[in-house]
Amino acid sequence: MKFEELSYDKAPVLTNELPGIKSKRLLQRQKLIEGSALSYPLGLPVAMEEGRGATVKDADGNVFIDFFAGAGVLSLGHCNPFIMKAVRKQQNKITHTLDFPTEIRLELIEKIRKIMPSKLKDNVRVQFGGPTGSDAVEMAIKLAKYNTNRHALISFEGAYHGMTAGAASITSGKFWKEKYVPMLPEVHFVPYAYCYRCLFYRTKDNCNLECASLYEHVLEDPHSGVVLPAATIIEPIQGEGGSIVPPNEYIGRIEEISRAFEVPIIFDEIQAGFCRTGEFFSFQHSGAIPDIITMSKALGGGFPLSAIAYREEFNVWKKGAHIGTFRGNVTAMAAGAASSEFFMIFMSFLSKNSPVRVEYSLT
Repeated sequence: MKFEELSYDKAPVLTNELPGIKSKRLLQRQKLIEGSALSYPLGLPVAMEEGRGATVKDADGNVFIDFFAGAGVLSLGHCNPFIMKAVRKQQNKITHTLDFPTEIRLELIEKIRKIMPSKLKDNVRVQFGGPTGSDAVEMAIKLAKYNTNRHALISFEGAYHGMTAGAASITSGKFWKEKYVPMLPEVHFVPYAYCYRCLFYRTKDNCNLECASLYEHVLEDPHSGVVLPAATIIEPIQGEGGSIVPPNEYIGRIEEISRAFEVPIIFDEIQAGFCRTGEFFSFQHSGAIPDIITMSKALGGGFPLSAIAYREEFNVWKKGAHIGTFRGNVTAMAAGAASSEFFMIFMSFLSKNSPVRVEYSLT
């Protein structure tokens, strides 16, 4: 199959008014029986039925180009046959193994290690947890606290890290926090490098990374009100905050400051990772190296899966110190291993500056 054949060949195609008759019926049925926290169907009132590649078809036969990709989950598109072949093969064998070793589990770990920057490639552990990005963030926070025996956390304005209590605590959006009680104590926010709306009224010509200097001040000044944290967590490219791409030197400076104060640095790659920015991880644009990396969304190739990768010296877990039933979802791991292989093939094309034409066999 050729890459260009993954999607419906004609899109968009609108055959009915929106929403159509079937979509209206399903939307009304959903409204009556599902929780009121629903959001996407309110802005886009359609009921989905099929998906192929970068296109989706609703219950009434309308075809749309999908720029959303399941909020970042479907980096290789809907029902990618390369991934689905691996999924079906695994489902015919075993689908859940807790944390017992399987070939596919270890294959995915090895592929994750292989794609790491050279400074981490042979010095990284992988830990699976619950199925969501929030679970990965909770796991990263917990590991940092295990290592430092500290409790405070530093995050950034514009940050989004998830909706569980700990992850929401380090998310900056007030909308998600106003009625979300209790939150983690001792969470502090510092400015992100938002050059378009610089808090310090700087431009590219006179920027001295004052935003990074303020982070340094918070750690250094004994009267800043911020105790030395268990970790600092940052998105190398912010997502929900507005798709904000900071200067590469900013992320490097944040890492440098964190190292100077012996503060573990967590890079949240849940949304921007897995080739979404032209590098496998978004932090690779800066050359900075984290202590802990959170991964989910595209990691599972469309199936629920999350994990963290961390430096060998952070591997202080005791037996059973972090568990989660779906850390044994080998169906998702098979999808993740297949998608990682697909990504590596794609990146090899880019590294050779060759025209990208991907073809593969399903046999």
